[in-house]
Amino acid sequence: MKGTFTGHNMLQGMISSIVGGAFITFFLVKSDMLVTFASMVGLQAADVGVLIHLGASVLFGIIFATLFCCMARNIPMGIITGLIFGVILWFIGPMTLLPYLSSGAALASLWTPEAMKASVDPLIAHLVYGFFLGLCYGWMRKNCPG
Repeated sequence: MKGTFTGHNMLQGMISSIVGGAFITFFLVKSDMLVTFASMVGLQAADVGVLIHLGASVLFGIIFATLFCCMARNIPMGIITGLIFGVILWFIGPMTLLPYLSSGAALASLWTPEAMKASVDPLIAHLVYGFFLGLCYGWMRKNCPG
């Protein structure tokens, strides 16, 4: 696992994740999710939601770089691992934690076929995030080795 916990690897993950997060901002604005993010900390301002979203992107970039740095050493593998990570985040975020944090719904209460069908837009957004996260990270791992 050489290079997993290096500052260079973590920085590549953070930058890649912010790029991926920037690409899904369209989905967040369209679905009014930025206000939902802000409401989790008791506020209603979309700009607070942007800050929460960017903070989460940085954290998820570190997690991605730690988990997948050995597999995502080039662009194709970066994209594949990014897409997998996007699906994982979709399950953890919109399907599990977001309903709990925003309305107090039971954890995993949306893990039903009907709820998953209704949650296609967030899935697409997380796949777009994962694609650009992996593309950027794979490119940096290939062209800017630590």
